[in-house]
Amino acid sequence: MTEFSHYLEAESVSGGKYWEAEVEDCDFRVRYGKLGQEKDWTVKTFDSNEDALKEANKKLKAKLKKGYEAAEKAE
Repeated sequence: MTEFSHYLEAESVSGGKYWEAEVEDCDFRVRYGKLGQEKDWTVKTFDSNEDALKEANKKLKAKLKKGYEAAEKAE
């Protein structure tokens, strides 16, 4: 079960971009790029679920501070 799942978008000079992140168990998965691109997930495994969630929340706060906003993922 995914315990943390966020999809954010931001405008940029070259067009829109996205950041997507999930935490499941001890794995923190991230992918990002230009809108319309489906990139592969980058996975980082932590010693505990709490450590994975802590890192995910830290990255989420940083993206929000940079101007990213929560959005609905286009299917």
